[in-house]
Amino acid sequence: MHAVASGISSRKARLRITPALVLALAVLTLLITLIGLVTYRLLVDVGPPLAVGQPAPEFQLETFGGERISLSELRGQGVVLNFWASWCGPCRAEAELLESAWRREQGRGIVFIGIAYLDQLPAAQRFLEEFHVTYLNGRDKGSHISRQYDLLGVPETYFIDPNGILARQHKGILTDPDQFQRWLDQIRP
Repeated sequence: MHAVASGISSRKARLRITPALVLALAVLTLLITLIGLVTYRLLVDVGPPLAVGQPAPEFQLETFGGERISLSELRGQGVVLNFWASWCGPCRAEAELLESAWRREQGRGIVFIGIAYLDQLPAAQRFLEEFHVTYLNGRDKGSHISRQYDLLGVPETYFIDPNGILARQHKGILTDPDQFQRWLDQIRP
C-alpha cells in the first residue's frame, strides 16, 4: 500500500505547474491562434483589405421580399449598408434612427440596405416588423457579404458613394443623428 501511495505522490510532483509553464503555454496558444488566423485568411477568399477611398466590394443580396439586388445596380446613388442581427441589443437601439433617416432620404438619391448577420429567418422578420423597417433587407447567407466587408460584429454600417467608393465605415452603434446626417451628406449624389 505504501508503494502505491509513493508512486502517486511522485507523479504529482512531476505535474507541478510553474509560472514558467503557464507562460510557455500562453505563448504557445497565442502562436497557434495567430497561425490559424493567417491560414484562414489565406484559404478563404476574402479579397483585399477593405479601405475607405477604395471601391466597395461588390455583393448580391436576396431580400426578404425575394428581390435580388447588387451593389453595381445602385451606381449613381449613395448606399448605406447596415449589418445587424435581431439578437443584437445595439442593433435594436439604432433601428429607429436608421428607419427614420431612410424615410426622410427616400427619393433623394440614397438607398438603405440592411443585412441580417447570423440570424434565423423568423427572428429577423420579427425584428423588421417590430421596428417597422421599410428599407431593403436580406440575410447574409453563408456570411459571404460580411467576409467581404471584414465584419467584426454587429452593428456595422458602411457608407458608399454614388461611384461605388467606400466613403466611411462605422463599427458599432449609430447614436448621433447629426453625425449620421453629415455622413449621409458625404454620399449624396
